[in-house]
Amino acid sequence: MPSLEEIQRTIGATDSLKSVIRTMKIMAAVSLRQYERTLYSLADHARTIEDALSVIVKFLPVNTRYFRTKFDVSKRTAVVLFGSDLGMCGQFNDDIAAYCVRTLAGMGIRAENSLMITIGEKIVPRIEGNGFPIAETIPYPAGLQTGITPILHDFILLLERLHDGGIQNVLLFHNRPVGELAYASHMRTLLPIDPEYLLSLRGRKWRSKSIPAIAGDTHMLLREAIRHHLYASLFRAFVDSLAGENAARLMAMQAAEKHVDEHLDELRGRYNAVRQEAITSELLDIIAGFETLTASAPGS
Repeated sequence: MPSLEEIQRTIGATDSLKSVIRTMKIMAAVSLRQYERTLYSLADHARTIEDALSVIVKFLPVNTRYFRTKFDVSKRTAVVLFGSDLGMCGQFNDDIAAYCVRTLAGMGIRAENSLMITIGEKIVPRIEGNGFPIAETIPYPAGLQTGITPILHDFILLLERLHDGGIQNVLLFHNRPVGELAYASHMRTLLPIDPEYLLSLRGRKWRSKSIPAIAGDTHMLLREAIRHHLYASLFRAFVDSLAGENAARLMAMQAAEKHVDEHLDELRGRYNAVRQEAITSELLDIIAGFETLTASAPGS
């Protein structure tokens, strides 16, 4: 049985671990709130882009290719899979990798007919283990304010190169927060833009009596609006995934904190038992010594 000193050292080390877990839990919670606020702002930005698209498509004939191009599984598909660069987030990477493989199989998209682009290093072995070779891996930005803009810019250029190379389909797979402390895996079709969606925008009524007018080349304006739409969609996917990752990390830290608390209770119970045993042993020694002295005293 370990000594009191050994148990005390273990309790001290476990308390230190609990402090680290609590700090990580607080950091994850703060980051999660920050990303949630960013998502609200992105929703407003997306609505503004959607308003612009709704005006532009009204001036396009219905037989324009944007209204006719649909997702075709027989075409080669670029798959963008969002994972993480950091650990301590539970099953975050395993869940999105499994969801991606399962969804692609359900759609009839095979590894040989797809091009896999991963965001984050941790997701790579999970998806390679399912037979999907990685065409390119992009690291996560250090922060949204400083690191994401150049990455998104390069990503848009990459999508344009893929499109010029004959790839028309682009799918995004990422986790996103659901409720307070949960996340769910999600797929979004980035390209081609759903023609039904564009037709619904075409039929949307403008909110005021002053209907905007188009100045300049309509097709050029549409391409620019779609570029902004793609940028906003990618930005949202980044933020969704980061928010989901921190939700997963918060869940993992809460589970770890509960486990540490249970372990501390066990250690303190063991400490009390050993201490009580030591006290009992000392009392028995004192009683035995007293009895020995009493028995050996003259006249006893």
